[in-house]
Amino acid sequence: MKLNVTLRALLFIQGIARVKKINIRRLWFIGGIGIIGLLWTLSLIPSVPTVGFRYEDKLQHLSAYGGTIWWWGQYWSTFRQRLTLAIGAALMGVGIEYVQRWTGWRTFDVMDMIANGFGVLLGWLVVTTPVGTLLSRMTELQRK
Repeated sequence: MKLNVTLRALLFIQGIARVKKINIRRLWFIGGIGIIGLLWTLSLIPSVPTVGFRYEDKLQHLSAYGGTIWWWGQYWSTFRQRLTLAIGAALMGVGIEYVQRWTGWRTFDVMDMIANGFGVLLGWLVVTTPVGTLLSRMTELQRK
């Protein structure tokens, strides 16, 4: 259901882009900046919404960093660009943990860094599958 809604939203955006001649790559870039902003915000607010199961926060880290790499890995598609992206995202995750320590209301957790790293790896693996070609397919459709 959620994937269907996401796909509809992306197709809607693509339809708008086709009509108004908006650059899909530029729109994708702006969305990626928003994702990074959201990641920082959710990492630094006093409490994050939870469902309440064990290791839920690790799953949140895994999916946040995996999704970020999947998104940006489509924008930067060469091996070197993706490697730089992966290293940068992993370092950002480490940096966020230190910033959380300084806030006084969030805690520093090495296991969060490890979950971030696995998320980066997962995102890298997903972006190399057909699911990782969404941006290029949307760009090609816009050219037609």
